[in-house]
Amino acid sequence: ERCVVTAELGGQNVGHVPVEVRQVERGRYQLSFHPPHKDVYHLHVFVNQREVRGSPFCLDLVAPRGTLPRDSASVGVYVEGRRLGVFSAVALGQRCGPVPVGLRYLPEKGMIHMEFVDARRDTYQLETFWNHRPFKGSPFQVKLA
Repeated sequence: ERCVVTAELGGQNVGHVPVEVRQVERGRYQLSFHPPHKDVYHLHVFVNQREVRGSPFCLDLVAPRGTLPRDSASVGVYVEGRRLGVFSAVALGQRCGPVPVGLRYLPEKGMIHMEFVDARRDTYQLETFWNHRPFKGSPFQVKLA
């Protein structure tokens, strides 16, 4: 049977946000979207028009504040509708300066997916925060070759 994966994203203060669904490999899909501003969004994921377990997923894209660097990205982490905290990250290249960091909470795996957006070959200082406090050992050095 052929699987058709679709997704819908909406925010508390914004209507429908387009979501691109791309099959990465058999059984794995990548969802991409560009929310227009910081807000609490609900991501509904469907397989063959049936909503997957755990959907909708709550994504709390919060405005950086306090000790967070200006160019940081943040994502709320929720379990069964209860907010556990906020994970934030920022990457600063030695030669190219700050680069956007994409963050996605994967509740089914209990992890946060992070990717550098439009990054060049460089050595980066990756600062990570939980509830606006630096992770132990942060910043981390990441070399993209």
